[in-house]
Amino acid sequence: MTVLTRRSVLRSSLAFGAAGALVRPHIANAAATTAEMWWAQGFAKEEDVAFKKMVADYEKESGNKIEYSLIPFAPMRQKAVAALQSGVVPDIMENADLEIASMSSWEDKLVDVSDIVETLKKDYAPVAIESSFYAYGYQLTANGVDPIATYNAFLIAYGGKALVTPDGRLNTGDPQVRAAAAKAIEKLTTPFKKGYVPPGVVNWNDADDNNAFHAKLMVMDFDGTISTEVAIYDKKEDYDAIETRGLPLGNDGKPLTAQVITDGAMIPKGAKNVAAAKEFLKYAAQPKVLNEWLKGGLGRFMLPIPELVQSDPFWLKEDPHRKAYGELTVLGPQMPIYEVYNPAIAEVNGEHLFSVAMFDAMNNGMTPEQAIDKAFKRAEEIFAKYPIQQA
Repeated sequence: MTVLTRRSVLRSSLAFGAAGALVRPHIANAAATTAEMWWAQGFAKEEDVAFKKMVADYEKESGNKIEYSLIPFAPMRQKAVAALQSGVVPDIMENADLEIASMSSWEDKLVDVSDIVETLKKDYAPVAIESSFYAYGYQLTANGVDPIATYNAFLIAYGGKALVTPDGRLNTGDPQVRAAAAKAIEKLTTPFKKGYVPPGVVNWNDADDNNAFHAKLMVMDFDGTISTEVAIYDKKEDYDAIETRGLPLGNDGKPLTAQVITDGAMIPKGAKNVAAAKEFLKYAAQPKVLNEWLKGGLGRFMLPIPELVQSDPFWLKEDPHRKAYGELTVLGPQMPIYEVYNPAIAEVNGEHLFSVAMFDAMNNGMTPEQAIDKAFKRAEEIFAKYPIQQA
């Protein structure tokens, strides 16, 4: 296979939310054009209202047209994968998965949008910029995004932060990483085996932990956004009864590093209206526009612009859930997801190797160490297919 430089891989998606100076929104002056867009439906109706308002404001000011479809999260992911495989794609689609942008960029299926990202560097949080240069209860399932994020959080907490290093190397030979990986398996599977976790978690999808929390099947939910909270925003008594916290302190008494997942848009190759798609993304990514959009959606996605997070009372002062969320994802110690370093981990997570390792420990009689040895061996085979040459 052709050996790609890291720079040639990592520059094909635009981060809008995570986990600055205000400038005048970019408005196209060209003749009216139309772009087709697929976006994930919100967990609260306010998210969709805010999205539609932002699009309408853009159309009014630019004269351009956005033909959008709001699609539930899991079907959106399936639809995006199918479109990229077939080549029959919209002009813009949300990156509704940890793996899609990274793998698609490696396979040269995305349009380079670094001309847009470059204009944002001065305003956005570093982790959001790093994540845009992709080529790109607690859940024990092998479905969706949440189990990957949950496992990684436990891995990092036990000292396994360097599973994939910033130079794209898989670090499975490090004894500390191996020990942390096994410890994470032990800590996640033991409560399940002892009956402290709802038995249905092995079949959950991304929203099922939210639903189980609302149904009072559990008293704590580990999630990457405040989707659990905003889903019942209009039930004030229940909303106010929830307590949202960031990560606990580590065993050394210091704050743990949060692995921040950024969400955004990408333009697939094969799009018929690339120029129109870029015009809209330039508009939507402006700090003022993005701030109002995410605020309208109740802040389920955190604004990746530290200056605005600290200066706009909405984010850190008006709501305790958003305050805890912002302090963790924008102002606390953070790192990007491993897909930023090497798209091979996207295939690893596509196979849910660490979820399979948990199943091996829960159902197949393996020790956590044996389960990790099996997962690491397969991960090493996958990484061998993705040589990363340092530029």
